[in-house]
Amino acid sequence: MAAQFPHSEDADPACGFTIGLALLDASTGKLGAALLHLADDLEEALGVYERTFAPQQPDGIAQARDIRVQRIMPPIPSAAESTGPEEAARIAGAFPGHVRPLYALAATDAYACTPAEHALMRLTASCREAGVPWGGGLACGGGSLIEPCARGPRMGRMRRARSERIDQLIAAIRSRRAVNDMIDGPASGILLAPCPLPAPLYPLATNFYERHCP
Repeated sequence: MAAQFPHSEDADPACGFTIGLALLDASTGKLGAALLHLADDLEEALGVYERTFAPQQPDGIAQARDIRVQRIMPPIPSAAESTGPEEAARIAGAFPGHVRPLYALAATDAYACTPAEHALMRLTASCREAGVPWGGGLACGGGSLIEPCARGPRMGRMRRARSERIDQLIAAIRSRRAVNDMIDGPASGILLAPCPLPAPLYPLATNFYERHCP
């Protein structure tokens, strides 16, 4: 059985705990709103799962844990300064010692998840070097469509892949484990959410939303 993360000194894990959530823009520095949407989605779903599966106390009242999410959002980089080794090291080095562990959401406006995946790989390495407990992360491709489609159904075509991966990340958070320690978790600890559209349609959809949803 995989070991759980050491809990914060100022929190009882049975009642609640705090995790860190880094938000990484792995492309042109225009995905701030998209990353905030992903973080909002994660926190909202996390609260729903905690309330739904809260154990009943002896008095018959279900007591959900208070899992607090401390967002860590670096200054938005320019196109030439996407999340690189220096930025990853800065995030890991500045990570609050009383918060355990660190998870991350990364997005790129490229069609493939690759730039976001690489940003998370750099953060993984920096966390290991800095001795920061690394929980894993989610890399999203097709980031230009995240914000325009935020009001669509959570399990609809345009959001389903991201929502399913967020739920996997939530499962790791709720069980206080790393993503790669979960039964269905990838060995890298990085979950991938590809663009929901075929590659030829992605630039067309991006142009459409840029014109109609500036």
